[in-house]
Amino acid sequence: MYRAQAIVFRRMNVMKKLPWVLIPLLLTGCAHKTETYEICNMSLTVCQKQTTVLKETVKKFKTRGGALVLINMGDKTVLNAVSVSKHKNYDYIQDYLYRPKNISPWLHHKGRANPQQLIADYVDFVQSTDDETLRKLRLNVVKGNARKLYMKDVKASGLTSTDYKSAKSKEIVTTFVGHFATANQQYALLTLLDEPKGLDSTFCFNSSG
Repeated sequence: MYRAQAIVFRRMNVMKKLPWVLIPLLLTGCAHKTETYEICNMSLTVCQKQTTVLKETVKKFKTRGGALVLINMGDKTVLNAVSVSKHKNYDYIQDYLYRPKNISPWLHHKGRANPQQLIADYVDFVQSTDDETLRKLRLNVVKGNARKLYMKDVKASGLTSTDYKSAKSKEIVTTFVGHFATANQQYALLTLLDEPKGLDSTFCFNSSG
């Protein structure tokens, strides 16, 4: 189903990689350098689409950056891992650490975590938990904080989390970690945004839900 590809884009400057975007960025007064790091082990077209969505989301919510990790729950293979950052030489998948509070009661996680650790813990948790907990994860998408993810034809489950970056910080990180099934395959997904800003469409709320 997926091509055996392992394409790693490290320390890639979008302005250098895609020079045709320079003029519109300059015209809008938004010529920010954005670092993009990606691991792709699936269709390159799908990986590129997911990278584009993450970049657009980071820009839309005026965040410092974000990450997306998609894995096959069967063999825990990383299918796509993308980091978009406005920091120089910074990878949210590898470098970003924070202490999640809302997710930790579910995952029994201790200490600080990065996106890769969180999704690995989530997969282990889902594969070992009881039916009642799985039902709650599903209900969170059907009618809970993650209900914007509800799709009739795809059974998704998971948790949203909005956490302060530190005890003294007013800035937040928003996370969704969950899993879904399609075409007889089970996948786990994590998305993360660093310091998102509220929009009119979100009634100025910047929380994960």
